[in-house]
Amino acid sequence: MRSNLRKISVNSNISKSFEEWKVASPWLRILAQIIDQGLVTFVVISAMALWFPQRIGTPRWFVTLILVWIFVSILIQTLFIWLYKNSPGKRSLGLTLQSAQPGAHRLRLTQIVVRSFTWWLGLLTLGAGWSTILSRPDRRAWHDVAADTVVVATSYAPQYPTATQKKAGEAWLGFLSLFFTFFIMSLIFVEMRSLKRENGGFYNTFEQLSLLDQQSWLVVPGTKVTSPEAILLGDDAKLSRLLIQFSEARLLPLGSRYAFYKSKMEPLEDEICKRGSETLPQCQSARLMVELLTPDPEKENYPKALQGLKVLQNIESYPIMIDQIAFIEKEIRKSQSGSPQYLALKSAKANLYLKAGQLTEAQKTLQSDLKKISGNQSKVNKTFESTFLESACGVTALADCSLIKNQICYENKKFQEWDAGCRLEQPVLFTSRAQALGYWWHQIQLDKIKTHRFSEWESVLSLEPKLQDSFESPVELAMDFIINIQTQPKSILTRERRLSPENPLWGWVHKEALKELGSQWGYVIYPIERRILEKSSILGSKNHRSPASLSTLYEKIPVLTPQLTIER
Repeated sequence: MRSNLRKISVNSNISKSFEEWKVASPWLRILAQIIDQGLVTFVVISAMALWFPQRIGTPRWFVTLILVWIFVSILIQTLFIWLYKNSPGKRSLGLTLQSAQPGAHRLRLTQIVVRSFTWWLGLLTLGAGWSTILSRPDRRAWHDVAADTVVVATSYAPQYPTATQKKAGEAWLGFLSLFFTFFIMSLIFVEMRSLKRENGGFYNTFEQLSLLDQQSWLVVPGTKVTSPEAILLGDDAKLSRLLIQFSEARLLPLGSRYAFYKSKMEPLEDEICKRGSETLPQCQSARLMVELLTPDPEKENYPKALQGLKVLQNIESYPIMIDQIAFIEKEIRKSQSGSPQYLALKSAKANLYLKAGQLTEAQKTLQSDLKKISGNQSKVNKTFESTFLESACGVTALADCSLIKNQICYENKKFQEWDAGCRLEQPVLFTSRAQALGYWWHQIQLDKIKTHRFSEWESVLSLEPKLQDSFESPVELAMDFIINIQTQPKSILTRERRLSPENPLWGWVHKEALKELGSQWGYVIYPIERRILEKSSILGSKNHRSPASLSTLYEKIPVLTPQLTIER
């Protein structure tokens, strides 16, 4: 009972103190804050302009300015109130900061520090922390309540809240409450959709896709599509044949693609896209395949095309490799880990690094997933698993040469022989083509290739059997070009034009050619190849000069060597 009476007595003393203190009006407090923050802003901007004059106006300069402004504001508020019992703005307007405890005259340091820090709650809550100045009879904001302080006016009459002010403060708090609730609900909705997408996959379950859609995903990692086991009829059967031919054409050198299209693909395309069928899914897929035969496709709209083809178009329509990889990473997050779409996109990302000649980055892309491959997948997914495994082992072989530590790849006889060749010190009577390629690849990596004669390499080319292996054949073509220019340069452009941009060593080949032949190399290859190299950052932007007498820019073309001039 006595404790309750004591509480009532304290509360009445506090109310009485507020009446005697002539609590300051909200408008005076706002004006005082404008003065205080204006002084701080002037000091901070002046200091930042003196410290970093050349960075004024840049995004980083503004971020640093805001951080320094917050720190200096808190520091100045704390120091001024501790030393002078007031801030400059309040002092100039006749306002005083006091403790809300009855009989307490001096503010404690903890009160000052708490008040200076919690003042920012008002800003971070869009004014919610300051709105109570309008509605509370004691005119205290959140930072006043937290620090147990009150702002009084020594030379003005008490400014008690009016009905309008109370309604305005309560209305703003109500609006912010609804806004915050809506914001939190929106975040929850977005996160739940994201979790659901990650759990089930953004793409449809692979077994639910049509057979043609499943085949189209094989094109994304650059794999040659095989004939389907199921029976397709009508335009679907024609589209399946066209997809197989498209996957073959994508592996051809750029100079051979048009002739292949005219002879094999165009007749089927005309049958599928007969008059009146232009908007059908089969025709849109056929048109998109033709577009994708160019390594720099235009961003045209084919909404009904096969899923894998649309993903491939999105990848290749980005102007630089960094954007392509960013898009693939976003799509990977939409795919269920280990699914065929996931493996196809991972392989496509590794292929981009290979096209840029970054063998180590390509290996890192596939390494973690290579260890996760298991044999407990459905028959539909086996094709993708074996395709991914072949690609990952090939990348590992090119990056490390030796595969002895990689058990899953070492089980493949071809890679066993490649590994044996990598560990040879001297050329021997090679037992297989893979062993010979492993030896010569190791010699190139050690920069010992110039100690050999080109005729030694030519003996490797005569080894039997000469099969169209998905790993050995493109690697052999790339090595033939590099060994030639480093030992006995002859028919350089002829050899280069046998290479496809889908060759796993295409970017590496051009990097080596630039080291050996200099910048002239960028001017003897096809212009479209140059654009691919620029996109992959292998070639920089074109050099220009601007004569004093002319205002236009002229491309500076280096002088070609006699041999390259003749070949060109």
